[in-house]
Order: sequence, then structure tokens, then C-alpha cells
Amino acid sequence: MAYGDSSVERIIISAILPVIVSRAIYLVNEDDAQKWLGTMKNIPEWANAKDLFNVAWITTLAASGVAAALVFNASAGMKGETATKNPALVAYGGQLALCWTYVIVIYALKNLDLGLAVILLANAVSLLATVAMYKTSAVAALLNAPIVLWLLLLTSLVLRCRTAMAAAVVGDKMAIVE
Repeated sequence: MAYGDSSVERIIISAILPVIVSRAIYLVNEDDAQKWLGTMKNIPEWANAKDLFNVAWITTLAASGVAAALVFNASAGMKGETATKNPALVAYGGQLALCWTYVIVIYALKNLDLGLAVILLANAVSLLATVAMYKTSAVAALLNAPIVLWLLLLTSLVLRCRTAMAAAVVGDKMAIVE
């Protein structure tokens, strides 16, 4: 039996791998990102709690990974030949890629506009993944639901940060013009 052949191994790998990649992306950019985030004005106090973001990302990515493994196990059994054609797994792959892209855009590129575009797309794809997972497994859909909610919360935060930063830029420019 090869590594990753059992359902339990797939679930463990699917829960851990997305978290490791996401944390690695974040940790590479953490110092610069924390300085940049510290310069933002008018953001909610809870948004300054780094631990909240760490726990939320880890929990939601792990739960989504378990959901994907459940769908994979239910749709392809132990062979895996038809799993790549499963819309739920394709949507999950897109969801995961967009979550990683969001972390890169926000923490490495420090671009709120592009971050908003990525997070809005991630919202749509994660909702699509959840609905597609429900067709295979209600439990998988429930496990993927927290990332949908987390991405919605992040969307509202990015919108609020963009608004605050735009107001600060306009205010600074007006002060220079006056």
C-alpha cells in the first residue's frame, strides 16, 4: 500500500498540507506585513489581533481540507480516477488557490484593491465549492462552510480598510492643496 492510499491518510494530508503552505506564505512576509498593517487607520480593534487570524486560517483551511478528502473518498473510492472530474474538488482547488493568492496579495504585495478582487472571487468559489460538496456529502459541506463565513468577514475588513485608506489619502492630498 502506497503512502496516502487510505481514507484516513488522505484526510490527514488534506487537513495539514493547505495549512502548512498558507503559514509558509504568511511567515515569509510576516514582518513587513505587520508593519504595513500597523500603518492602517480606522480598522476595527479586533482586526489587530494576530492570533485571531492565525487560528481562523488554520481552522478553516484544515476543515476545508477534511471536507475535500471526504468528497474525494466518497466520489472516487480508493482509485481516484474520477475524482479530478468532480466539480466539488475542482472548486475546492480553486478555493484553496485563491486563499493562497489572497495571502500573497495582502501580505507580500500589500495591495488592497487586488486583495479585494481576489477575496471576492474566493467568496464566490468557496460558496460554489460548498454547494457542490453538499451534492456528495452534507458533512463535507458543513466542514467547508466556515471558510465561506471567514472569507465574508475578511471581505468586509478589506472593504473597510480600503475605505479608510482612501479617506486618508484624500485627506492628505486636500491638506497639501489647501
